[in-house]
Amino acid sequence: ALVKRFPKFHDRLMGFTVRMVLPLVQVPVEGEAWGFPSDAAFAPADAWLDETIGKGRGPSAFILRYLAAYGPASNADIQCWTGLKGVADLIKDKSLIELFAINDPTMWTAPKAWIQKQVEPYKEFIAAGQEVISS
Repeated sequence: ALVKRFPKFHDRLMGFTVRMVLPLVQVPVEGEAWGFPSDAAFAPADAWLDETIGKGRGPSAFILRYLAAYGPASNADIQCWTGLKGVADLIKDKSLIELFAINDPTMWTAPKAWIQKQVEPYKEFIAAGQEVISS
């Protein structure tokens, strides 16, 4: 569609730009092994996931997901992994995160209640996976 609308522009550069700017997911091709083919098929993330992406979430949700997966972490850890600038300012709202003070009072983690809420829909799936792994 872009090539028809902008025929003078480089088609591969337009495709690359779209892939870097829009939230997309690489969709599997039926009958083919999952991988990274040169002609990968993509779909808008919100359509594929059946949920709105990027509306009303912002950096706080991104930081929470990072902390849930990799926390506890310092401001520098969060900034390095997420690429977000000014992490200290982004986490001023201390209701979003918990201080994780074992040895370092500047380590942050996601609240246990928030993590539990994220895991709840997948409990059966996680349990089944653990059962397969342990057998």
